[in-house]
Amino acid sequence: MSDDSTDAPKCGALTKAGAPCRTYARPGQSTCYSHATDIAPEVKRAARARGGHATAHAKGHTPTAPDTPSVSADALELVAEVQRASSPGEIAASLTKVYAAVLRGAVPARVGAVCAQLANAAIKAFQADVSARLKRLEKKLDQHPELRRAWDGEC
Repeated sequence: MSDDSTDAPKCGALTKAGAPCRTYARPGQSTCYSHATDIAPEVKRAARARGGHATAHAKGHTPTAPDTPSVSADALELVAEVQRASSPGEIAASLTKVYAAVLRGAVPARVGAVCAQLANAAIKAFQADVSARLKRLEKKLDQHPELRRAWDGEC
C-alpha cells in the first residue's frame, strides 16, 4: 500500500513546470480532469469557475457583487457626520451615535468599522496639527525669555 490514504492512481501527465502531476487520475482514466484531452477547454474553464465559486462560499467568503445589500441612507449619513467632524469632541459624539446604531442593528458593523477608521485618521490629523502649532508657539516663546519663563511657570 502507498503512503497515500487511497490506492487511486495519480495522473500520468506532467505539469507546465515539467514535474509529475500530483492529482489523482479520473476513475478508469490515466489523467486527471485538468490534463484530460477528451474534455473541451471551455468545459474545463466553466468547471473551474464553478469550483472556485463553490470553494469560496464553503470557506465563508461572500461575493461583492451587485446583489450585495446596499447600505441605508441613515448609515451613510452617520459616515458623513464622522467625515464632517471638525474637533475631537465632535468625532467622539458622532462615533457614539455610530456605536449605538451598530448595537441596535440599524447600521452594519462594516459601516461602523469604516467610521472608526475615518475617526482615527481625523484624530491623527488633529494631533499632527496641534503638535505643529505647539512647536511654532515654543519657537516664538524662545525668542522672548520673559514669556518663556512665564509659560514654564517660573514667574
